[in-house]
Amino acid sequence: MACRRDTSTTTSTTTTSPSTAITLAPAPASLTSSLPPSTATSTTGTPPPFPGTPPSFPGSAEHRAALQVELFAQSAHALTQALESRPKNTKKAYNPKQKEWREFCADKGFEDGELVYENKLVWFLNERVLSRKIRASRYKRENRTTVDGEPITQTLGISAVKSYTAAIINLWSFQQSKGMNQHPNPRGVALNGLLRARSRREHKR
Repeated sequence: MACRRDTSTTTSTTTTSPSTAITLAPAPASLTSSLPPSTATSTTGTPPPFPGTPPSFPGSAEHRAALQVELFAQSAHALTQALESRPKNTKKAYNPKQKEWREFCADKGFEDGELVYENKLVWFLNERVLSRKIRASRYKRENRTTVDGEPITQTLGISAVKSYTAAIINLWSFQQSKGMNQHPNPRGVALNGLLRARSRREHKR
């Protein structure tokens, strides 16, 4: 008896082992070169900075400086409003002197503006107050001279100097109350010494 051979096709299935790694070919250079700079990745794996970052980007030195200027301007505006709300007589006595102080600070170009502290106040008094001549009287007075015959220049007395000092220290107290000024009271050793010297000089006139 003859045996018949099975001629049916046997289908084999090939299973890929999970551990087999698949390696992808790198993208063509023409494709990566066309990507925008913001989507490219550096060799260290960290994206490069955003292109065209302005100097005033948050965190930069220019940005911090601009913030300080704006903060100072806002504080100065609040201080001005507080000063204007004072009693009428106080404003009449202090405003002209505090205006001279602001002009002095502006002329010198202080980076801290009109902030009050002892050394600056002493400079202001020496330059703008102590040597100021008093207004000429409408009444004729005998010209005073020294023992050597030299004419004596009449300058502001100690009461006027103390008035200026009080006006500027009043401004310091407002700056302190608004958190703008961290300097101690300007009435320190240097200022008190200046006032005492002026008082002794006046007694010798």
